[in-house]
Parts: sequence; structure tokens; C-alpha cells
Amino acid sequence: ETSVGEVALVAIKGVIDMVAVGTIIMDLMEATLEEAEAIMSLAITTVILQISDPRKEEILEAETLAPMVGEANTLPNHETKVAMAVPAAAVAMAVAEGFNYYRAAKLSRRREPE
Repeated sequence: ETSVGEVALVAIKGVIDMVAVGTIIMDLMEATLEEAEAIMSLAITTVILQISDPRKEEILEAETLAPMVGEANTLPNHETKVAMAVPAAAVAMAVAEGFNYYRAAKLSRRREPE
């Protein structure tokens, strides 16, 4: 037979596990929002730099990506760090590729006769 104490311990462990999972989810949500904010800043700044000086884009990409990955390393556990660092790098690279495609298309249009 299961005693009341054992049932209570199992219930308490379940609550503790739920709180731990909730905390991890909150950390991930906060990190995701910070990542989205950083990516928007990167995108806006890159567009502005494209207008003023196209050569600065590559420097900006490296300077923006490094803190995002570095910040992911300050998260509470390894799974959360990996969960945030990998998407941060992937999204930053995707944004960079998008702007590289845009720049190439823009340059090719300039070369076409009117």
C-alpha cells in the first residue's frame, strides 16, 4: 500500500518539476524576445548601412552575432544554452544571406541597360 506521505512526496516532486520546467520556458521566452530584438536592430542597421556604405555590412554581421551567441552562454543550463545559441547563429546567418541576396540583386539591376 502507498502511504499518504509517499503520495504527498510524489505530488511535491511533480510541483517542483512543473516549476522548474516553467522557469526554463520563461528563460527561453525571454532569450527569444531579446534575440528577436537584436535581429531587428541588425536588420534595420544593415539596411541603413546599405544605403550609406555597403562595405560595413560584413563587419556589422560579425559584431552583432558574437554578443547574441555570448549571451546565450550565460543562460542557466546547457540545454537552454544550446537551444538559444544555435537558433541565434542560424537566424543571424539567414538575415545576412537575405541581405547578401538583396545586394546582389540590386547590383545586377544596376548593370542592366535601361
